[in-house]
Amino acid sequence: FRKGYSTHSEDCPYEWHQGEEDIIVTTPLPVGRDPSKLEVVVQPEHLKVKFPGERPLLDVPLRFPVKAGETLWSVSGGQLEVTLVKREKTKAWCSLAAKGPEIAPQSAFAQMIDDPGVQAPTFDELSPQGKYLVGVMRELEEARAQNNQAAIQAAEHELQGLSLSLPV
Repeated sequence: FRKGYSTHSEDCPYEWHQGEEDIIVTTPLPVGRDPSKLEVVVQPEHLKVKFPGERPLLDVPLRFPVKAGETLWSVSGGQLEVTLVKREKTKAWCSLAAKGPEIAPQSAFAQMIDDPGVQAPTFDELSPQGKYLVGVMRELEEARAQNNQAAIQAAEHELQGLSLSLPV
């Protein structure tokens, strides 16, 4: 099970994590409900989970588009798990919801790298943009190790400036 990020509120408790190609969303189901009656509706930019005639358990406008027709879902141990396939593979999502709480870009990339189903390329196999990103990440880690605030800010600014659709 990959490291997840939780979003808990009275209206929308869920946990999500990502791999290189997918997003997995889990949420508890009400006790005693028949999961065969559950409606999971996925559109390219929206996820909705509900029982007929009731308020949705999840109603999430997604940060980025997914391949709605390739969605898989299952129920086990009172938990619903929905697997969304990213439309843009390797795009790191900093939040599940379009206007939801965000994680740092570094955390989003780390989560993708921790995906056990992915064989990570070697440095030499990376694209020029990938090699540049690794260099900036190394600079950031070195700056943190030295507690060099100016260098930390510069590296974080550089990460924000990359055209990776990674808001901070």
